[in-house]
Amino acid sequence: MHRVITTPSSHKDPKELNLKEIAHILHDRGIVSESSPRTTRPNTDSMAPKHTKLYDVMGVAPTVTPEELKKAYRRKALQLHPDKRGNTPEAQEEFTVMKAAYDILSDPKQRDIYDMMGEDGVKLVHQYGDLRPDELLAAMLNSLAQSGPLGKCIIFSFVAVFLCFFILIPLFVCLKVDQDIGWSWLTVFTPLWILDGIYLCCVGCSFFEQAPDIHQDAEDRPSPSVRILLKLLLLLKGGLFVGFQLLVAMKLQGALPNLAMPLVFAPYFVLEGFYLVEKIIAGVLSYSAFAAATAADPSAGSG
Repeated sequence: MHRVITTPSSHKDPKELNLKEIAHILHDRGIVSESSPRTTRPNTDSMAPKHTKLYDVMGVAPTVTPEELKKAYRRKALQLHPDKRGNTPEAQEEFTVMKAAYDILSDPKQRDIYDMMGEDGVKLVHQYGDLRPDELLAAMLNSLAQSGPLGKCIIFSFVAVFLCFFILIPLFVCLKVDQDIGWSWLTVFTPLWILDGIYLCCVGCSFFEQAPDIHQDAEDRPSPSVRILLKLLLLLKGGLFVGFQLLVAMKLQGALPNLAMPLVFAPYFVLEGFYLVEKIIAGVLSYSAFAAATAADPSAGSG
């Protein structure tokens, strides 16, 4: 009668063996080295990223390693470089899209955010200070639509709280006008102060964010001094809007009896002036670009 020598895991069904036990068995049989480094990401269905658009742009799989991603970028850069494709607008746009995809996937933090929330999630996390309130809300809603169950729950909760503040503002104003509450006007506007504080904090924190806009070509990205100037302008506009709200609340409270209403609205008029100048500049630049494109290709303007 032969004696059978068993190991702690030899009596188990193969389906019940965990990965560590399988690795030990393969190592004992000399099939693999236990100390060999892992060169690829885990390829499991549960960990597979939901968003693959940028991976498709780079021509790689979602499990690509950083080294493989660098090789793919060099290959794509040589293949899509505008100088080799007639330097047409389409070629430049395609190269810019590829470069933006590489900038996201080559950064481990941005890659993790993209895998979970998509491009809008990356924009929301890294460029929140450069977004207007409507753009910030749009990015939140887009991230909500593209994220997984946990991401949906987190973003939905944040958006719900955000919208509740907007609902409370007119509700408190109506209660104050009907004299159902004896609060001061500064207290009535408390939800608005909270939203203003969140927005100003986001703008202030953006000064410490050194990463430029990942969706712009390197040649089109503004210099650091211009970026600081734009952030200061954004902070100034936010300050004007908050200052206007404070003046309105204090005027309603009767704390500024000698201040004329045009002076109360002065910060708002200045803010609207900034927006008007921005629209004029954007219109002039758009017309200049259209005129240049028409001069280079007359058929484009007639079409």
